[in-house]
Amino acid sequence: MLFRLGAFVLLTLVAVTHGTKKYCEIVDPAKTFHSYGAVSLHTGEPVTFDQYIGWTLLVIPVATYDDLNHQYLEFNQLQTEFLSQNFTILAYPTTEFWKKEPGSNDEILNGLREVRPGGGYVPNFEIFEKVNVNGATQTDAWAYIKGNCHSPVDELGDSKYLFWEPFNNRDVRWTFLERIIIGADGLPYIRYNDPSDPYTPGGLRDDIEQYLRDGYIDL
Repeated sequence: MLFRLGAFVLLTLVAVTHGTKKYCEIVDPAKTFHSYGAVSLHTGEPVTFDQYIGWTLLVIPVATYDDLNHQYLEFNQLQTEFLSQNFTILAYPTTEFWKKEPGSNDEILNGLREVRPGGGYVPNFEIFEKVNVNGATQTDAWAYIKGNCHSPVDELGDSKYLFWEPFNNRDVRWTFLERIIIGADGLPYIRYNDPSDPYTPGGLRDDIEQYLRDGYIDL
């Protein structure tokens, strides 16, 4: 087993109150994120992830009506700032968290543009069609990520707001809180549970800069 540091976590049902991060543990280095794919929300066409070989990826679950939806604006900033360094963002809408993504695939981009964050917002990174990131019908790419990355927090959240079964200690905790950085080799590197805006000093933006420059991120 290739270790990127981590530890086993227990499943409980209480509120997440703070952000943290944890290195991933790679089960099989021969299996990478590049073997998966998704369907683009922008074009309706399949996207194969082998096109991202050599790119650093930020993978995030999102929802139009999440209270952290304003972070879409800073994700656009991240994409613009680091695109020239072979960095890009991949976003997965999901409605498993308090039904915060109620619209159809055809409605999501319009909702972002007109409602939240609104003001004509257009994402400048890839957003995929709506999927499940947890439970029996989770998409394969997220099953792969979670299989290599323990959650950095013990707490899952209040079960009355969580719409999937069965629960698992590696489940995604909430949209926008979860952020996964995947290296140019296609191996998951670090998993976050962090509500802070990406450009918070010492936060996600600074971690990405460090990773692209030095090849590692401090915990």
